[in-house]
Amino acid sequence: MNIVYLMQNMDFIEHIPRPKTRKKIKFYSVVNVVLIPSAKDMESSMINEIWWSKMDYISFYASARKELKDFMEEHSPPLNRVKAMIILYQPSTMDPDPTSINCSAQI
Repeated sequence: MNIVYLMQNMDFIEHIPRPKTRKKIKFYSVVNVVLIPSAKDMESSMINEIWWSKMDYISFYASARKELKDFMEEHSPPLNRVKAMIILYQPSTMDPDPTSINCSAQI
């Protein structure tokens, strides 16, 4: 038999019986449980550590605005806001050349 004949007639491989593997399952009588409290059960100090506050969001917003403004000013010619946002926050959708992005809209 030549190789070409074997490759054209590979259907026989599907019908070759395969040895059955024995699967083992174990059950343990001891389990580990982690209690996750609801927000109603938490003290306010714990809630403040876990979730962001209004001041955190204000800080995030101010930081993003400064980052965007600085980034726009660094480029020559300066980028408009939409181009800068695409480059900063959606880099996988852009062309490696930031000046080639065709977007003239302003936010």
